[in-house]
Amino acid sequence: LYAVFSLNIVKFLPVMRGVVLIRNLPYGFFEAELWQYFEQFGKLNRLKLFRSKKTGRSKGYAMIEFANSEVAKVAAGEVLPPEKVRNEAFRNWFRRPSGHYANKKTVKKQNSVKSPINVKNMQVRLLKHLKNANKKLQQSGIQYQFFCPSMTLIQETLRKVSSERKKHETEKNSTVV
Repeated sequence: LYAVFSLNIVKFLPVMRGVVLIRNLPYGFFEAELWQYFEQFGKLNRLKLFRSKKTGRSKGYAMIEFANSEVAKVAAGEVLPPEKVRNEAFRNWFRRPSGHYANKKTVKKQNSVKSPINVKNMQVRLLKHLKNANKKLQQSGIQYQFFCPSMTLIQETLRKVSSERKKHETEKNSTVV
């Protein structure tokens, strides 16, 4: 006998369980649908649909534990032997990942307050891209120029940044003697 601890309830299940591994599940077969389908064969103890921690989507395979191994043989045709079923295979079988971590991370990054150094760097990159675009337009013979309202401010910050870099480099060179 072994114990299953979930939701502060201790149940003792017989070792004669039957575990079935199902692969290549099409999208749309989730926990409720799988439980409903396989319950027609007999009593289910647990069902674990493997999901991505990052997105929460199904990975396309599931493990189903039947109360009786004979029922599992009928349901699957071939049952996993007990040696091949790891103890942690059904860990957190009753929980679903919250998912969407990447989206939350991106939103947090986009909405964060930018430091003055980052703002300067963004302005410098914008000015560089606008200059390159204007140069390409002139080379192709098109009489148009991209202009940013704050282009003069960006040019001033670019001059300040370059002068600060020069000062910093001269200070480094003068201290290393």
